[in-house]
Amino acid sequence: NLDKEAFIGDAFDMLKLRASYGTGGNQDILGTGTFGAANLSRATYNITSGYMGESGTRITQIPRFDLKWETVQQANIGIDFGVWSNRLRGNVDVYQKKTVDLYQGIRVSAVNALSEINANYGSMRNRGVEVALTYDLLRGKDYLLSFNFNGSYNKNELLELPTPDGLVWDGGLTANREGDVLSQYYLTEYAGISPATGNLLFYDQNGNLTENPVNADRKFTGKSFIPKYQGGFGFNAEYKNFFLTTQFNFVADVWRFDYDLANFMDPSDIGTFNKSADLLNYWTPNNRYTDMPSLNASNLSSESFSDRWLRDGSYLRLRYISLGYNFPKEMLDKTFFSGLRTYVQAENIATWTKWRGLDAESNRANDQSQYPTPKMFSVGLEV
Repeated sequence: NLDKEAFIGDAFDMLKLRASYGTGGNQDILGTGTFGAANLSRATYNITSGYMGESGTRITQIPRFDLKWETVQQANIGIDFGVWSNRLRGNVDVYQKKTVDLYQGIRVSAVNALSEINANYGSMRNRGVEVALTYDLLRGKDYLLSFNFNGSYNKNELLELPTPDGLVWDGGLTANREGDVLSQYYLTEYAGISPATGNLLFYDQNGNLTENPVNADRKFTGKSFIPKYQGGFGFNAEYKNFFLTTQFNFVADVWRFDYDLANFMDPSDIGTFNKSADLLNYWTPNNRYTDMPSLNASNLSSESFSDRWLRDGSYLRLRYISLGYNFPKEMLDKTFFSGLRTYVQAENIATWTKWRGLDAESNRANDQSQYPTPKMFSVGLEV
């Protein structure tokens, strides 16, 4: 309690310094539940067809007897404070969270019948800042107007990977590289529509335009579905027994594939599914300078490993707004109620975002045919 020290003076009504360090284990190394990894120390096989179509067995897992939990090492330094008769109060925390003995695949010679074996190797670090603030703008006997804010910044970084070049890529849309964020998008760069042919254009590894990109043209985008910034803010207003409360949530610097938008723009199934009006601007010999390809473009499949549908998933959402009335105690003295409150509330009624798919709010790297967060309206009575 630093506010009790003489050298602090009267500047703070409350000032506390906190520090902690600890380690913990993660036994769910597969992400499938507590007992999902129970058989990792055993050799496993399956039935397959072999020479001349004869049935046989093949190994599907090489046992590792030295597997262990991942270890999370976490350090935190924070302060809690209050000033101006605690009219402004809050806390600030700086943290570092390092995970070691990551469970991941390590390449082995194919003479073992498999080219990869899972083991504990490598480390990952998360560093960040978390802030929570509350400010009472108006505060009296019968009224209160208070604002609140909470926010966080997180930097994710892979420190060590089990390859000589520090790069792990399985041929998919993301790759991992030492010094970069986890699951970074590894894609070819979309360049627009060819005025001459109506096909999609991409940049190759030398920065030249091409209609036929290859894996060598992929590049690290610096983007991931892990958000850097997230938080919320709102206010609480009270007058006598009436109250009004709001809460907004935000996420920023997060990137995901908008496959819902891609489906709305897909010309291959026009007449079967609903389409975006954007498609009406498709390329024709008389409409050569456009952002929509020809309906008969020959390289539409190349967009599947490009950043054409990689979109900024940042959003600001009005999570809820609630208006209500608290019945005073004297009105309840002759009843069996100790407290009674009535309210009307609306949830998820407004969202501000560049995202054009069904819902910007998601913890997935890509969204397709996912049911969006519903808008809800309710009337309630709490006793």
